[in-house]
Amino acid sequence: INILLTFVGYKLLVNHGGLEALGLWSILSAAIFIIRIGDVGMGSSAERHVALISIKENPKKLKNYLDTALIINTALFSLLAIIGWLIFSNNIEWIIPEKEAFQQQAYDILPLMFFTFVVSNIANVLTGGIRGLHLGYLSAYLSIVANVLQLLVIIWLVPKIGITGLALGQLAQNILTVIVAWIIIFSTLKKYIKISLFNVSFSKETFKELFGFSLKAQAVNLINGLFEPLSKFIVGHTAGMS
Repeated sequence: INILLTFVGYKLLVNHGGLEALGLWSILSAAIFIIRIGDVGMGSSAERHVALISIKENPKKLKNYLDTALIINTALFSLLAIIGWLIFSNNIEWIIPEKEAFQQQAYDILPLMFFTFVVSNIANVLTGGIRGLHLGYLSAYLSIVANVLQLLVIIWLVPKIGITGLALGQLAQNILTVIVAWIIIFSTLKKYIKISLFNVSFSKETFKELFGFSLKAQAVNLINGLFEPLSKFIVGHTAGMS
């Protein structure tokens, strides 16, 4: 499904706006990825810590890990998105070094892409929580369904509105993932602890535990992850959007 998403989405985008439209999408995605340098890796840390705890013996502590990681990730990525938008929107001529029409299009779509960026990182914490609960098969099924939804939205919208259709497809995928993942986690936890659907709490001690592990894991991910966005910037500035 991921391969199909890439092929169909890119093919439809090229049909709608040419190779330059695909180049625009690629360089904007790369630019947004760079702000992940501020990611402290709460998602992977929460998954690791949750997996070590027996839900039958200590459901409250398990929930504290999930809640704290969710609150930190939501706040952190919201802040990163705001900072990123302020930086990119004021330097759009450098990011998109070509036609003014592309610069305006990039400026218009950046808020939607940054919002999707925040929602996707909330989804990452929740799907990591599902795997931490040893329900990885449910995370896989959810990923399949969410990607199919993204594919359908792309097929529907990209021929009509181009690059915005790709962004809306990703947003739909991540919103569905957040909603269903939250329901799965809640349904699992309520068997062992009395909770309400929207009861989320922060623990300072839990945060310290999560933070210690996350920084070590995230350092390697960030170094590897910077290759693609930096290479796309260089290509965009030397060879153009096409």
